[in-house]
Amino acid sequence: MTSKPGFAALCLGLALVTSAASAAPLGSREFNKLKKDALRAVATRQYGSLRSVLGELAQDDSERALELMSQLVVAAPEVFEAAVEAAASMSSDEVKDELLKQLDRSSSKPWEKIFFVEVAAKVGGETAVSGLTAALGAHKRQPEVARAAVHLIAEGKVVKAVDGLIDLLGELEGGKDEESLLTSQVRDALSAITGESFATAELYRSFWAPRKASFRPVTGGQPKGWEGTSERKRPTFFGSEIRSNRVVFVIDVSGSMHAADPPPRERTGSPGGRQGPKTGAGEGGAEEPPEATSRVRIDRAKYQLAQAIKALPPSAKFTILAYSGAMLPPGSAQGGDPDALLPPVIGGFEWLQAWQPKLTSASDRSKSSAAAWIDELKANGSTFTYNALRAAFEVTDADTIVLLSDGAPTEIDRATGQPMSPEQILEKIEALNRFKRLRIDTFGFDTANSGRAAIPGFGPSGADLDQFMRDLAKSNGGAYTQIR
Repeated sequence: MTSKPGFAALCLGLALVTSAASAAPLGSREFNKLKKDALRAVATRQYGSLRSVLGELAQDDSERALELMSQLVVAAPEVFEAAVEAAASMSSDEVKDELLKQLDRSSSKPWEKIFFVEVAAKVGGETAVSGLTAALGAHKRQPEVARAAVHLIAEGKVVKAVDGLIDLLGELEGGKDEESLLTSQVRDALSAITGESFATAELYRSFWAPRKASFRPVTGGQPKGWEGTSERKRPTFFGSEIRSNRVVFVIDVSGSMHAADPPPRERTGSPGGRQGPKTGAGEGGAEEPPEATSRVRIDRAKYQLAQAIKALPPSAKFTILAYSGAMLPPGSAQGGDPDALLPPVIGGFEWLQAWQPKLTSASDRSKSSAAAWIDELKANGSTFTYNALRAAFEVTDADTIVLLSDGAPTEIDRATGQPMSPEQILEKIEALNRFKRLRIDTFGFDTANSGRAAIPGFGPSGADLDQFMRDLAKSNGGAYTQIR
């Protein structure tokens, strides 16, 4: 996966954006001033000022303004929504033509295409249909672009893009990506729009061809069950399906994972979230190993992880990150690059362990190696959830993160030296994922934070911590599972 350019690259990119006025309303001097203001705002992280600059740039209604916005949003994904709004407000044919050219161009970077397809969808009409369909065609080299387009088609129920979805499903069927997140998302999008759940592209085509001219998208209700053939049974983790075959498991092994949960209470309509299985407390049967019935969180996590990996098909690829946290050395909380990845060893303590640094095929040999590695995991330390997720984002070709944790992140904002709030972490993860479009499924122990004392900067109750895990999944295309 191509990495995102840094600030130096942004400066070069901005220098290449022409200031020639052509038919644009802003003069060269005014445009260049806005360019300098934007660069200064990015360098100083003044995102409010940058949003104002974006609004002024939109008045130019030109190709050069669109190009400048695409450069700015890569360096400052925090203003992505504002940039999309500003770009979509430009209505000239010059801008619309450039949008579609960029989405058709194989040399365009994935982060540029994701910005352009979001703008095209916001513009609507034929620009949206053409832009979204072009983005679907990037799936082989830039799957993150196609995932962004599928999400937008499903969200907007873009009927005229259904043919493109069916064609894409046909390409994915029977290939190496048949069990990928993208395939799962295409099926979900087709079901959401048509109200039907066919197992193959051929069945969708037969359904769609006579209906598409007058079809109105489904509103409310649930799509029908699968027709034609049943979907292959997917591996599960704490009772919830793993929706992809390119997975990074991120497992909390902090000290609190030593805790033993009480026997599971009967389900009486717990609000929100999926319910994990009742694991432990002797419910599984006499022939199951002791770890299958343990109520100790670390034991439960290790057993469920080993079982999930054992069930992965040979076509799958995976790796595992186990994380906790460590005391940062005095003076290291501030200073240096606040955006740099934390080293996996701090003060002699290995807070981040990787089974493999990259995705590995789910062969029998790999599964045995992973099982032995899992067996050696020990619970110790604090909880660097944000930094663990950052490490997961660095795993090339992954499209899904499965995160399990039992408590609040204990992160320090290295720019300020202050504890990071859940809102900060959510914003940072959403910004990191803006141009990757990974799915993040979260799993949390529902008894982990009951009666827990307030954590400064995080929230007063266990319910707030539970909400953090729900929000993290929701804002990154995943689902939250509550482990009983």
